[in-house]
Amino acid sequence: MDGEGFHIEKTTSSNGSTIHSVDFTFDLVREDWANYVKNSLDVDKELKPKLVTRVLGVEGARLKIHYSSVDLKALRTSVSSFFDMADIVVQTINQFHSTQA
Repeated sequence: MDGEGFHIEKTTSSNGSTIHSVDFTFDLVREDWANYVKNSLDVDKELKPKLVTRVLGVEGARLKIHYSSVDLKALRTSVSSFFDMADIVVQTINQFHSTQA
């Protein structure tokens, strides 16, 4: 499934297990803001690193996120938690930006 800013995929690994993955992007106003969000969220490691992998990257002002897991429930929980944390970071950036304007 593809859409603007996200891609969902289900594949089979060489050992026959199903791997679920999701890629999505956040477009921020400035590149340094994308790095702030990435660096803030990078310190919070996955609770189940044997089940879920997360890769964050920055391309200009775009934050790129990739998640994959063999457990669909663990993937859903991780992605949901990521959105909650990312929302807090972006709100914080917006709050400080608006006080400096």
